[in-house]
Amino acid sequence: MKINLNNLGKYTVPSDCKNGICLDIGSNVGNFFSKYNDFFSLIHYYEPVDENWEICSSKKYKNVYGFKNAVGSSDDEIVQLFVHSSQDSGSCRVNNNNKDWTSEIVADVKTCCIETCLQRIFDESNVDILDYMKIDCECSEYEFLLGKDLSMIKYIGMELHSQLGKEKSKEVYDWVSKTHKPSVDFSWDNNKNIEMLWTNKSS
Repeated sequence: MKINLNNLGKYTVPSDCKNGICLDIGSNVGNFFSKYNDFFSLIHYYEPVDENWEICSSKKYKNVYGFKNAVGSSDDEIVQLFVHSSQDSGSCRVNNNNKDWTSEIVADVKTCCIETCLQRIFDESNVDILDYMKIDCECSEYEFLLGKDLSMIKYIGMELHSQLGKEKSKEVYDWVSKTHKPSVDFSWDNNKNIEMLWTNKSS
């Protein structure tokens, strides 16, 4: 696989998240938590790909803690990760039912659901509101978010993957819209992912 050490993504992080707590879902090589470790008081990150995990876990910050899990609708499901045809280490996904992904299995890992991710960071920080969740998990946002209670998250910086297909992409968009206001209207292009900021409607 190819490791892109400069891969960060374009995530808007509102200033009122300063000194708050953050979940980084799909860390790739850890550039997001490296950039924002001084901004947030606590960051938990999740990264399942072995090569990426080695890089992430070598970055030591006193307020940053990692978990080697994929994300899904439930805990402890064993899933296989497949690499994208580009061989980019940041583009591994749980299944390869899309022509852009190869049949090459790069890892067998356990899943973690959003309830567990939130409870872990709430227990450690002794709060019950997550200030920010960055999520780029190569189509697993569908299982991870759909039908879940997102009301305790202030902001969500998300990449919505076109490879989900129009119907599932719209399902995710509509579900998150129940509790959060999106920064962009829904649109779907088979060749273009959407990066957006969601703001909790109660904020």
